[in-house]
Amino acid sequence: MVESRYVVRSTRFQHQKQQSVVSLCSKLANTWVTTTIFIFIIFILLLGASHCRLDMVAINTSTLQVSSIFSKNINKTTIPKIIAKIPLNCTLLNSNMTQTCPSNYPTKFEPAISSSETCPDYFRWIQQDLKVWQETGITRETLERAKPNAHFRIVIKSGRLYVDHYDKAYQTRDVFTIWGILQLLRMYPGQVPDLELLFLCHDRPGIWKKYFRKEDNATWPPPPLFHYCGHRDAYDIVFPDWSFWGWYFVLGESRFQVTSVFTRNTNKSATTTTNIPKIIIKIPLNCTLFHNNTTQTCPSNYPTKFEPAISSSETCPDYFRWIHRDLKVWQKTGITRDTLEKARPHAHFRVVIKSGRLYVHQYEKAFQTRDVFTIWGILQLLRMYPGQIPDLELLFLCHDKPAIWKRDFKKDTWPPPPLFHYCGHRDAYDIVFPDWSFWGWPELNIREWNKLSVALKEGNRRVKWEDRIPYAYWKGNPNVSPLRGELMRCNFSDKYDPMVRLYVQDTWPPPPLFRYCGHRDAYDIVFPDWSFWGWYYVFNRPEVNIKEWKKLSVALQEGNRRVKWKDRIPYAYWKGNPHVSTPIRKELMRCNFSDKYDPMVRLYAQDWRSESRKGFKGSNLEDQCTHRYKIYIEGEAWSVSEKYILSCDSMTLLVKPEFHDFFIRSMVPMKHYWPIRQNSKCGDLKFAVEWGNNNTDKFVLGESRFQVTSVFTRDTNKSTTTITNIPKTIPLNCTLLDNTTTQTCPSNYPTKFEPTISSSETCPGYFRWIQQDLKVWQETGITRETLEKAKPHAHFRVVIKSGRLYVDQYVKSYQTRDVFTIWGILQLLRMYPGQIPDLELLFLCYDKPAIWKRDFNKTRKDTWPPPPLFRYCGHRDAYDIVFPDWSFWGWPEVNIKEWKKLSVALQEGNRRVKWKDRIPYAYWKGNPHVSTPIRKELMRCNFSDNYDPMVRLYAQKFLSHSHMLFQDWRSESKKGFKGSNLEDQCTHRYKIYIEGEAWSVSEKYILSCDSMTLLVKPEFHDFFIRSMVPMKHYWPIRQNSKCGDLKFAVEWGNNNTDKAQVIGRQGSDYIMKDLEMKYVYDYMFYVLQGYGKLMKLDVTVPENAIEVCSETMACPITDGSRLIRQCMDDSLVMSPSVKAACNLPKPYGDYELKRILKRRQSAERKVMKWTDEYWNLRSGK
Repeated sequence: MVESRYVVRSTRFQHQKQQSVVSLCSKLANTWVTTTIFIFIIFILLLGASHCRLDMVAINTSTLQVSSIFSKNINKTTIPKIIAKIPLNCTLLNSNMTQTCPSNYPTKFEPAISSSETCPDYFRWIQQDLKVWQETGITRETLERAKPNAHFRIVIKSGRLYVDHYDKAYQTRDVFTIWGILQLLRMYPGQVPDLELLFLCHDRPGIWKKYFRKEDNATWPPPPLFHYCGHRDAYDIVFPDWSFWGWYFVLGESRFQVTSVFTRNTNKSATTTTNIPKIIIKIPLNCTLFHNNTTQTCPSNYPTKFEPAISSSETCPDYFRWIHRDLKVWQKTGITRDTLEKARPHAHFRVVIKSGRLYVHQYEKAFQTRDVFTIWGILQLLRMYPGQIPDLELLFLCHDKPAIWKRDFKKDTWPPPPLFHYCGHRDAYDIVFPDWSFWGWPELNIREWNKLSVALKEGNRRVKWEDRIPYAYWKGNPNVSPLRGELMRCNFSDKYDPMVRLYVQDTWPPPPLFRYCGHRDAYDIVFPDWSFWGWYYVFNRPEVNIKEWKKLSVALQEGNRRVKWKDRIPYAYWKGNPHVSTPIRKELMRCNFSDKYDPMVRLYAQDWRSESRKGFKGSNLEDQCTHRYKIYIEGEAWSVSEKYILSCDSMTLLVKPEFHDFFIRSMVPMKHYWPIRQNSKCGDLKFAVEWGNNNTDKFVLGESRFQVTSVFTRDTNKSTTTITNIPKTIPLNCTLLDNTTTQTCPSNYPTKFEPTISSSETCPGYFRWIQQDLKVWQETGITRETLEKAKPHAHFRVVIKSGRLYVDQYVKSYQTRDVFTIWGILQLLRMYPGQIPDLELLFLCYDKPAIWKRDFNKTRKDTWPPPPLFRYCGHRDAYDIVFPDWSFWGWPEVNIKEWKKLSVALQEGNRRVKWKDRIPYAYWKGNPHVSTPIRKELMRCNFSDNYDPMVRLYAQKFLSHSHMLFQDWRSESKKGFKGSNLEDQCTHRYKIYIEGEAWSVSEKYILSCDSMTLLVKPEFHDFFIRSMVPMKHYWPIRQNSKCGDLKFAVEWGNNNTDKAQVIGRQGSDYIMKDLEMKYVYDYMFYVLQGYGKLMKLDVTVPENAIEVCSETMACPITDGSRLIRQCMDDSLVMSPSVKAACNLPKPYGDYELKRILKRRQSAERKVMKWTDEYWNLRSGK
C-alpha cells in the first residue's frame, strides 16, 4: 500500500482559509464519477499521450500536488459483486494538520462487467490528436516546450496525481479540470499509466501548427499541450473541459487550491479481497477537511489496477479515429522535454500523471473554471481507469482558439510543442481534448453532461418539431468574432424576414453592481472593502450557475420532452453573449427581426449578471428546447454551448466553425445538423427555416436528406437502420482529373425510382396544355418516317434508351443553348431514374417555331401528320412542342444563374424596396436590335425634352417612366456584369415585357418582381405563360398602341396603387410558386412520358450519336469556362427525388378551352376600353 505522504497544496495558496477549501470540497463532491463515456475518452487520450520519451522529474515543493491512490479493503467471500464506495475523507476540520491523501484508495480495477459496447464515434479522434507524436514519442525536451503555454502540469505516478501550478486559470477551469482527472483515477484505479502532461485552460489552443514543421528538427515534434478544444491548425490535445464536473468560481483569487481527498471507510480486511471476484469499489470523496484544520490531502486508497468485469466488445465512435491524426505529428520524433516545454508559454497549466497520481502546475488562471473542470475531468478519468493512464506530462491551454499553428513550425522549429486544447483547427497542431463543460460550468448554471443530457432530452420532448417556431434561432454573444457579427446582419427587419431570430440582451440600464473600487469609465457602486471586517473567506458566490454535466444532461432530456417539435416556435433561436472579441456574433445579431422585417430568427444576448441576480430562472438550458431550430455559432473560438444546442431535437443550424472540439468532427452535415455559411448567415438561416417549415414531415420522419439523429440524446435501444428511404446522393464522378483517358459515364446510377413520399398535390394549371401540344399525334402516333421529317430543322437528336442518354448533334446552336438543354434532360433522368420511357426526339434551339400549320394539311397524306419538333416556345399557328428553355439551368454568357438559385436571389432583391417606395415608372432593359420591328417601335415611346409619357401635375421635370436602355453584353462582361444583376432590378413599380425575335427568356425574370408587369400582347408562348390571366397576373398592352397603353397603365397604377400592387404580387407569386424547379422537372417528365407513349418505332441509337451523362458534360470543363461549370454544379441533381411527381390534371376539353380564351379576351377588351376612354377624354372627343 502506498504511503499517505503526498500533500495537496501549493505554497502560493498556504494562506487561504479553511472555508475556501470546505466550499471547494462541497461543490466538487457533487460531480464525482461523471459520465463514463467522457471519462473514457480522457482515459484513451492519456493512454495515448503516455507513449513518450521523457524522464519523470520531481515536482517542486512550490507546485500543487494532487495525489490519488486506490485500494480496496472488503471481504470477497461474504459480499459478491458489491460496489464499495469511497467517500471523501476530510480530516481538515478536526485538527491543524494538513489534509492528506488517503492511503486506502483501490489500486486495482476489477470491473464486474466487461464492456461489450463500442465507444462513441468521436473516440476515434483520440489517436488523431496524438498522431503527431506517434513516431517520435514524447520526450522530456518535447514536453517541457509546452510549459510556457500551460496553466499547470499534472503528473500521474503509481496511480497518484501531482499538480505543478504555473498560472491560475480563469475562474475554476483548472480546478475542475484537475478534479476531473482525479475522478478518472477513482473510476479506473491502476489503469492510468504514469505520465506527465501540461494543461492550458484558455479558450484557444496554444500549439499552432504554423510554428512546427516536421522538416525542422528544432521545432519537431510539437510540445504536447492538453486543452479543452482543438483546431485544424493546432496540435493541442483536446481534453474534456472543466464544466463536465461543474462550473463554479471557487476562490475568486488569481490562484486556486485543488483540495480533494478520496477515502473509503470499511472494516473489511484487505487480506480477504482476493476471494471476491469482480467487485466494483465505490470511491466517494474523502473530505477530511471538515474534521480538522489540516490541509486536505489526497487519499492513498485509490485503486491502482484496472480490472474490468466486462471486457469491451464495442467499437469506439468514429471520431476516436482522429486521435491518431491529432498525435501524428509527433509519431516519428516523439515528445521530448525540449519539445514539451515549448508549449509552456501557451499553457494555462501542466498536468503530470505519475504512478496513477495527478499533479498540476498552474501557470495562469483560465477563464472562469475551465482549468478546474478540465483537471477534474482528468481526475475522473484516473478514477475510472486506475492504473491505465501512463506516466505523462501535458500542457493545457484553456483559451478558445488553438495556439500551435502549423505555419510557425518548419525545419528549424520542428517538432511543434504538444499542447492540449478544447478545439482544433485544420492549420494547427493543438491536441483536441474534451472541454471543461462535460463536468459542469457553474458560472453559467450548466450541469455536468450526464445530467444535462437527460434534461435536454426531456426539454426536447416538450415541443414537437412541427409545433416549434419555424425560424432559425440564435442567442449569444456576437462580439467574439467577425463571424458572429456578420450573422447578426442576417436578423429580420421591417423590410425583410430572413427566417432567423437573433438576440442580444439589452444592456441598459447598467446593472447596479457593488464593488470595492470605482473607475471613471465604469458604473460600479463603490463600497467599503471586506478588509474592514477582517480577511477571511466565508463562502463562494456563483458567477454562473451551470451544473455539472451528469446532472445537467438529465435535466436537458427532461426539458426536451416537454414540448413536441410541432408545438415549438417555428423560428431559429440563439441566446448567448454577442460581446466577444471576434465580430462573428455581432454580425449574427444583425440578422435579428425588427418591426419592418422578420428573418425567421430570434436572437437574444445573455446577461449573466442579471441572470445570477434572478437565480438563473431564465437560463435553464432544459427550458430552451422551445424553437424548431437552434443556432450554433462560435465565440472567441469554439463555444461550450455546442453540445447543449445539439441536445435539443430542434434542427441545429450550425454556422461553419473554424474550430472543433473532441466530438464534433464525426458529425455529418444534413445528418446531424444543417450547415450555414459564415459569409451568408442571414440568407442561409432564413432559407433553412423556410425549408424546414415547408418540409416538416420530411424532417420529422427522416424522409429527406436531413436525418434527425442527435448524438447526445439518441435512444440507444433504437437502431438507426430503421430510418429507410434516405436518397442516395450521386455526386459527379470525375475520373478525368486522375489520368489522361476519356471521361466515361459511371455505371452506378440508380435505375429504379422509389420515392419516400407519394405526391398528393396537383400540378399547376399550365400542365393541362401538355395534352393539347401532343394532341395532333394522338390518332396517328409518331412513326420513323414522321420523326425524320423534322431532322432538317433540328440542332440535335436526343435518344433515351434504358435510362441512358445519347446525343447526335447536327448543328451548333447559339451560345450554350444546346448544352444546357441537354444538361437539363440529364438532370431529369437523375431525378426520376427509370421513369422516362425509351424515345427519340429532335430539338430546335432557335427563337421562332419551324413547324407551321399552314404547311401541313390533314387532308393531304403526304404532309400529315406534321413532324414532332421540340423547342422553347410555341405559336397558335404552329405545331412545335413547347419545352422549358435552357436558362433554367443557367445562361453563363450573360451571367444568369440557374433558376433555383436565381429565384431565391430575386425574392431577396424583391424585398429590398417596398412597392410604394419604388420609382413610379415603367422599366425595360434589353436589346432593341432584333429582326422584328416591335422593340424599335417601343423605343419611340421613350421620354424626350418635349414629351414625358408619364403625367405629372407639377412643374417638376421627371425622367421617363419607360426607361429604355440598350443592353451591351460585351461591355457588361468586361465589368463583371455589375450592372446587370437581375435581383437588383426590382426598383420600379412597373416592368415591361416585350418579345424579341419571338418569345423572350426575360419573361420569367420580369414577372418575378412584385412590380406590375405591362405585357405587350405576345405572338408566342412558352410552357407556363398560357395559364396566366390578364388583370390578375399582368396588365395587357396592345402591340399597335404601345405608347398610349403604357402611359395609361402607369397613370392607372399610380392612381390605384393597391390594385396595381396586387396584380404585381399575384404575378410574382405565380412565378415563384408554380414555377419552382420541381415543377419544371415534373413538366418535362410528363411531356416526355406522353411523347414516349406516342412512339410507333423501334428506338435505336444512331451511328454518330455519343452517350452523354453529367460527368462527360461537366468534368472536362476547365477554368476557362468557369461560369459554365458553376451553372452545372449549381443545378446538378444530387439524388433522386424523395417525392413523386405532382398529379397531372385533366387536359382541357374543347369547350373549356374556348371559355378560357374568351375570358382572357374579355379582360383584354376591358382594359382597351378604359385606355381608349382615357385618351378620348384627354383629346376632347
